[in-house]
Amino acid sequence: MIVVTVRGADAVAEAWRHLPAAIEQRLAAAAASFGATLGALVQDVNLDGAVLQRRSGRMADSIAVTTEQAPGKITVRVGSDVAYGAFQEYGFTGSETVRQHLRTLTQAFGRPIKGGAKRILVSTYQRRIDYPPHSFLASALAQSAQGGIEQIKAAVGDALAEG
Repeated sequence: MIVVTVRGADAVAEAWRHLPAAIEQRLAAAAASFGATLGALVQDVNLDGAVLQRRSGRMADSIAVTTEQAPGKITVRVGSDVAYGAFQEYGFTGSETVRQHLRTLTQAFGRPIKGGAKRILVSTYQRRIDYPPHSFLASALAQSAQGGIEQIKAAVGDALAEG
């Protein structure tokens, strides 16, 4: 008969019981850091000439980074709430309706109109659009994905080393 006695098993079991919470805490910090890095990359690089040229700055100002934590789940969202953000990110092919509007004519055949500018009514019409995607969000994620993976590995490693 062989008898095996493990000394300190209670201490090991106690350490293992707290390990998931420690890993989750470290992962939450890593996720928040990665989200901030990703948001900065979108605002300072992709929306400042790398993918899209900055015009008014409204798109860059609308970039929001949120981190949500629930038991067993950490979610980081980086996005924009401007109406044309999806149009830029995914592109568009199709037709759109241009509503009726007034147009001011100041020239005809390259020459100024006598008597000043004239306003004409333009009726509603359909126009065809073939706008390619200009990915400012997905491209930032692709650029920084490896760094995010490294942050996750480091967070788990630190929690394991500490626990």
